[in-house]
Amino acid sequence: MYFTTKYYSKDVTEVALKLKQFERKDFENIFVVQNDPKSPISEAFRTLRTNIKFSSLD
Repeated sequence: MYFTTKYYSKDVTEVALKLKQFERKDFENIFVVQNDPKSPISEAFRTLRTNIKFSSLD
């Protein structure tokens, strides 16, 4: 089952997803994590990296 919209996911889980739409200017600097370590993009990257590392543990 895939969630195609936030409304559908809210109907199924009774939880609204709070998503931030990133703007083009957010991607102008490739080293966002280094230059702005507390930005939402930096945190999203760290979360993704941690989840990938955790899922590949043997």
